[in-house]
Amino acid sequence: MNIVLITGKRSMRNLDTVLKKSEQAVTVGKYTSVRPNTATEIYEKYRPHGILVGDDTVTKGVSLIDFLSIIKMRYGYMRIIFMCSNDSSFNKYASALYSIGVYDIVVGFDPAAIDYAILNPKTETPDIPVTEDSSDENKELSYPDRKVHEYPGNFVGINYKDVSDNSYSMQTVRLTENYERIQRGNVIISVFGYNSRCGSTYTAFDIAFYLHKYERAKVCIVTAVTAGLCKYFNVDETTVNENGFNIDDVIIYSCFDKISDTFDYIVCDDGITLNHNAYIHLLLCSAADWDMPMLTDYINNVIIPNKMDVNLCFFPVTVNKFVAINKQLIKSGFNAYMLEPSDNWMATNANNNNVYSNILKAYIVY
Repeated sequence: MNIVLITGKRSMRNLDTVLKKSEQAVTVGKYTSVRPNTATEIYEKYRPHGILVGDDTVTKGVSLIDFLSIIKMRYGYMRIIFMCSNDSSFNKYASALYSIGVYDIVVGFDPAAIDYAILNPKTETPDIPVTEDSSDENKELSYPDRKVHEYPGNFVGINYKDVSDNSYSMQTVRLTENYERIQRGNVIISVFGYNSRCGSTYTAFDIAFYLHKYERAKVCIVTAVTAGLCKYFNVDETTVNENGFNIDDVIIYSCFDKISDTFDYIVCDDGITLNHNAYIHLLLCSAADWDMPMLTDYINNVIIPNKMDVNLCFFPVTVNKFVAINKQLIKSGFNAYMLEPSDNWMATNANNNNVYSNILKAYIVY
């Protein structure tokens, strides 16, 4: 996992040493302070899989919690792991971190704990073991014995299905001349992932505003309304949960039960839930080496057994790595695409427009 390390000068040396002992993290960038534009700079310069943030990070023009909120809202795929130097620091930051959806908190300079946080992302308030006296700067760092995680090669274990294999393709919702056409009205698009913080919320908004702007469609988004989302759009959370809200004629609801109108498309931010009622499925994937075995397992144990027609969307990913991955996926009949994040949730990244257009062309909607 490619990590950008963000921490104060006093902790930088210790944390840098810890990460060198980590079996799951590679440091690609370092910051000792953050400003309002640091989130964009990190994305444009490094495009990391995640950031490791220390509690003594210097802030200039933005609070540490607000900075992390920016990361969460703009770059939802990017993992955030927060490191508290001791239990007092944990008590100071935990509540605020939980309120913006940051649950991966490590207490003390422990590489094994960092590895565990990388491999086991949390989606709700966790139980945090506190190491006594972990803030003692003169204490010798101790690295406990850790299990070595061995993964198979990329996609070696996928049960490939030929595109012409009727046992697979003939039961999907992708349309050919032999299929019943989807009627226009409440066409459901599910955007989901096989682990948390995969970027499904960002992508759901991205494709929804693409459909509204370029396809002139009537669109709504169904997503779990959080405090961070409401803060980003400057709306009241209670009102949103009850009645939804309108952003540039795209309606956002907190659940299906709140939908009171007919839409051309309903875009669902399903997180890690596979929506079996959807017509079109977008699975958000990471191309990181540590993440590929999870995707292999998900394809074999969830996608193929359910005979789901799924579009695999990768980001962040380099062109060369995507091409290598796609060669494997083509053999299995899966369609894979590259996506890029945007700084503005209400203005789609132009590089993604062709991706969404190609995905929609595979389905007959009129």
